[in-house]
Amino acid sequence: LPMNRIIKYEKGLYSILCYSVPEDPGYNDLYNAASMMGKMAQFIDNSIETSSNRAIILAVARRVESEVPLGLVTNARRVFIREGTVKRIGEKKNGYLMLFSDLLLTGEHLSASSSQHLTMKHWKTIDLSLIEIVNSEKSTKNEIFIKISNPEEQITLRFKSSSEKASWLADLSTVVEVYEQKKVFGVPLSKVLDLEQRQQPIPSIVSQCMRVLEAKGLNAEGIFRVPGDASVISRLKRLYDSGKSAEINWDKTDAHDVAGLMKLYIRELPTPLFPFETFDRLMHLQRGFDQAYDDSEFPAYLHQLSSIVRDLSPDHYVLFRALFEFLCRVAVYSEENKMCSRNLAVVFAPNIIRPLVDTVETALLSPQITVTVKNFIDNYNQIIENINSMNTQSVRTKAPSSPSHQNREPSPPPPSYQPAASPVTRRPSKTVSS
Repeated sequence: LPMNRIIKYEKGLYSILCYSVPEDPGYNDLYNAASMMGKMAQFIDNSIETSSNRAIILAVARRVESEVPLGLVTNARRVFIREGTVKRIGEKKNGYLMLFSDLLLTGEHLSASSSQHLTMKHWKTIDLSLIEIVNSEKSTKNEIFIKISNPEEQITLRFKSSSEKASWLADLSTVVEVYEQKKVFGVPLSKVLDLEQRQQPIPSIVSQCMRVLEAKGLNAEGIFRVPGDASVISRLKRLYDSGKSAEINWDKTDAHDVAGLMKLYIRELPTPLFPFETFDRLMHLQRGFDQAYDDSEFPAYLHQLSSIVRDLSPDHYVLFRALFEFLCRVAVYSEENKMCSRNLAVVFAPNIIRPLVDTVETALLSPQITVTVKNFIDNYNQIIENINSMNTQSVRTKAPSSPSHQNREPSPPPPSYQPAASPVTRRPSKTVSS
């Protein structure tokens, strides 16, 4: 079967699952199938996206005449942004620019009559992390001055019109600002919090998305499951990465786009909410509980889950609390939004618990990962109660002269996200084999 059909099948399974109840015959088989299909769909979707982007960059590279290899396809995260003619580049006329997410290529524009397939003769490759766009009293309304730090030089780009200059200046500024430490996507959690001067205990993008969804997303059917508009989510991401999130009109932003943005941020954390080193520990714990003869082992299992959460770094622990308190809130409205704890777990599990290297073998563990996340949601209050008890016991037994982040209560999450469920242990969930 073509790989992209798996993504369609995954969406179909999720839709069926949302309208099913645990008492239905075959529900557990459907649940496990949806979990595995979701993980495989994400794996394939990422592969298709990478391959598509690589094909675009390869096609661009083939239109550049160069005496040395440009290596444009060596960076899997590189994205082609735009290209176009420019009146002058320095003292050279008839210039051409190709802008990527991390590079700017300059060269001579080759006319169609001189070459059937080549667009540009390469002059220089500029690393965008080394440039600064400067204002100069000498510049005209159609010029952009670029200062390069290594080696030190300055290049003038002269355009044919002020509108062309404005368009290029906007795109160049956006990309350069990413390298001025304004980027939040794909950046370690602690770095984002430091960038925001820790004005909030969780990243502002997460708290903002939660506020918007609290206002207009809790009743939205399939929230977090139904994909938002990819182009809108990409635009919102660019605004956050360029420090322009204040320009977003949240009142006119669809709830599914906001949910997609929040989910994308969590998925792109370089170290997931549960760091890579916890993956084997969580899977070993879940397999052990699955093999237990009865549910009497559940309190011990839940205690060990609580211990793993307690071992998270303070920043990850606070984000865990904020996220799962919010997911509990979403699950309260499951009759309207069709997103019970099980369905939320199917969506979030591969984003917050993942191995260092994704393989087909680890994809087959998705049912166990999903059940683990479901148990976090269903038993969130009991987990926090367990952690508080552990912290109290630790303070009593350890000398106060040797504190650690484990024997003190980490900073609480934002007060606007309080647990919606009552503090009781719910029915335990196990991975059910077909």
